[in-house]
Amino acid sequence: MKKNALILMVGLLVCMLAGCGEAKEPETADEALEQIESEIEEMIAEEEAEEEAGETANETTIEGEIIEHPTFDAVTQWNEVSSTSGAVQIDDILYIPGVSMNEIMMLVDSSSLDYTYEYNPEKLVLPEEEEILTIYCNDIPWFYIEVYNCFDENVAINNLPVKIIEPSIEAYPYCYFIDGRAYSEIIGLYYNDVLLLGETVFSELSFEQFDDSGNGTYCIKYGGWVNYQTNWTGCEIYCLINYQFYIDSNTDYVTLFRLVNY
Repeated sequence: MKKNALILMVGLLVCMLAGCGEAKEPETADEALEQIESEIEEMIAEEEAEEEAGETANETTIEGEIIEHPTFDAVTQWNEVSSTSGAVQIDDILYIPGVSMNEIMMLVDSSSLDYTYEYNPEKLVLPEEEEILTIYCNDIPWFYIEVYNCFDENVAINNLPVKIIEPSIEAYPYCYFIDGRAYSEIIGLYYNDVLLLGETVFSELSFEQFDDSGNGTYCIKYGGWVNYQTNWTGCEIYCLINYQFYIDSNTDYVTLFRLVNY
């Protein structure tokens, strides 16, 4: 900055000696020097203000970045979960559809993470209608909870059975699926490993393989209709579960995995 000030001083002195501009010409050398110093001080103040503004902008950008998301181990309850349950562990909580929305929301609130959501437990849902609640983490949609009114009357959402719990794309790297496998463990499975899952894990689901046209991948899908046996409601809820493994056609390794429920 001092170098800039010196350059400005020399420039102003030359300019004033040459009679540049419309400013009043100083009568003495001392007055000329005072005028130069005054203008330099103003310029330095402006330059410092611009630098401070830039630093503030950088701080805002840094503060606006997403904080590194914590990772958790698979919970022990996976030993009691079936692959047809639609279960998914998001962060540190295992969610299993078929229970009431009230129970699921208690689990959400028990997480060590500070999720946010807009939820009215007394909101009425019409018969045979669905309602979806979005759970946020750091203002990012993190997962979705879908309830279904299987009753023949309007019922508060808090008392309805949960049909689907689905993580957002952003949350997938922090989830566990199938039998407690981390998303990072599923990505990179070899084709034969995926086929083996059909014998060891997905024996109750149907197998399908098809090309994912234009994307250089093919897909292996294990899926089928499952009944959540929500005996506490007095009605049955069916859901179509699909475990989809997208495999690179050149390497035969899994590059994408999705749990898709309807």
